Amino acid sequence: MKFLHPVLLSVFISFSVSSATAAESSPFYFGLSNAKGDQVILYNHDENIPGQLHAILPSGGNCLLTFVEKRARKPEDTGRQTAKNFDNLGGVVFQAPKECLAGDRTVVLIDSDHLDKHTPVPVKPDEFSPVDSADITRIESAKKMKVQSSWNLAGLGPDATIALVQFLPQRNKNIASLVLITKKHLVFEDYRGSTKNNNSVWRVDDGGILNPRDFQILAAFRTPSGIELIRAWAGFEGESAALLREEGAKFLTVLTQYRYWVGL
Repeated sequence: MKFLHPVLLSVFISFSVSSATAAESSPFYFGLSNAKGDQVILYNHDENIPGQLHAILPSGGNCLLTFVEKRARKPEDTGRQTAKNFDNLGGVVFQAPKECLAGDRTVVLIDSDHLDKHTPVPVKPDEFSPVDSADITRIESAKKMKVQSSWNLAGLGPDATIALVQFLPQRNKNIASLVLITKKHLVFEDYRGSTKNNNSVWRVDDGGILNPRDFQILAAFRTPSGIELIRAWAGFEGESAALLREEGAKFLTVLTQYRYWVGL
């Protein structure tokens, strides 16, 4: 088993803390679908869950999930949050309509009372094309760093794009950013990588390579205060998902969840 180096461990700890802090106030939940996609389990929650939740789809649509059971973790649980281990996980289980959800996926859920306050924005995946040169200039000016590589990840409606950029490494800085790009402003989620371990810069055993295919925008919403989006970032050992809220030029992490899957 491989362990997180200190930089990555501190990131994981901060994810866990922010998740625990925001869970009570956030109308969102993260779940895991089974292999068929007809059930979802909230394995980090066991109480105060509404009887119905809406699963938000990248298309901007949603499907209604209904409560099935609350169950305890089984002794056979391997500690992996995967479809293969789904029946052994403890948590709250919901039933999904047929052909709504893909199997073995992180699922974004929201309660009915808050759905009308969060307008889903269709997420259209991009083929990782380079970011437009004019937007690169804007990004470099905002961050005071030169961009080494860039990839468009997805379009959010007609007037916004989510991109991933990797900046040229500096002596004490190795930074990449998820960027919301609109005509009027830029919003960043920064990832500070290790400058000492070339084999595990941003994630364990990433070989120092930032792979845009490891990123997925699961859902996006327009709210009175700006854009909120859910991104998933897969690595060798698992996947971190985060609900990000626009706050000025930065994304604020509101809720997180980690799926551990290494070895299976």
